[in-house]
Amino acid sequence: MLCVMIAGFLLKISSAEWLFVVFAIGLVLALEAANTGIEYLSDFISPKKNDSIKKVKDVMAASVLIGSSAALIIGILIFFPKVIELIRG
Repeated sequence: MLCVMIAGFLLKISSAEWLFVVFAIGLVLALEAANTGIEYLSDFISPKKNDSIKKVKDVMAASVLIGSSAALIIGILIFFPKVIELIRG
């Protein structure tokens, strides 16, 4: 997250691009927090191995993966052209 913020300042991304970057960061952090909360709650409800709880944890982990993938795509769409422009001079 810090590297993305620094890159955003160095590459002078636009206000609209900042909106997407901040949204992507917020989305991933929110999904991670929800995933952690569900894991703690699941472990509290069923400390022993439980197939239904495992499915819930797997779905939450998948949601984090999907959100992170979307954030990666947003990052590529915003930063890749700017890096190419910087390289070309």
